[in-house]
Amino acid sequence: MNYAYLCPTPKNCCTGKVGNYSASLDKQGIKKHGSPHEAMACYVRYLTQTLGYERLSSREFRPPDGGPIVVLSKVSRFGARLRSGKSGEGSANSNSRGMPSVRTGGVIICT
Repeated sequence: MNYAYLCPTPKNCCTGKVGNYSASLDKQGIKKHGSPHEAMACYVRYLTQTLGYERLSSREFRPPDGGPIVVLSKVSRFGARLRSGKSGEGSANSNSRGMPSVRTGGVIICT
């Protein structure tokens, strides 16, 4: 099964692809990545190039103001995983919509 992954990068800075999602996710205008590695690389680029964080190790980042260090999750677990879902009405592709992979919790998006 092919999965897509979301990163916490704001949509105007994200390097992912625009996709077709469930109704609640579609309203956010989010983009998707092909793997957790791509999602993490996108967010790391955002932290370092846009926000000015200093990279201390593969997962640790220091903010420019010297605040608390940000530690990201493991690369293999990074990003919100989406599964293929039913398509919307009038869509030709039967499994084109991205749905949260974990049915009990969903996806939290901060805007």
